[in-house]
Amino acid sequence: LYKEMGQVFARLDTWSFYILTSHPEFEKLFGRPATKRRKLYNGNIQVQFYQYFGPRPPRRQNDRQDSSYPAEQR
Repeated sequence: LYKEMGQVFARLDTWSFYILTSHPEFEKLFGRPATKRRKLYNGNIQVQFYQYFGPRPPRRQNDRQDSSYPAEQR
């Protein structure tokens, strides 16, 4: 399952995705290391929260100009 997930998500290069699993070899099976990894507990079960970040969208020119105004005035 995790190998197939890695193959599917590899084609989605502009997406960010997040996976919660207790499998200790997830990154190896998935085929790539996570951008960030957090250790969590589900009761007494240790799980990992894997974060894979896609590229940030480009900023539009209007975003830079509007950022000088407080949020209430936009």
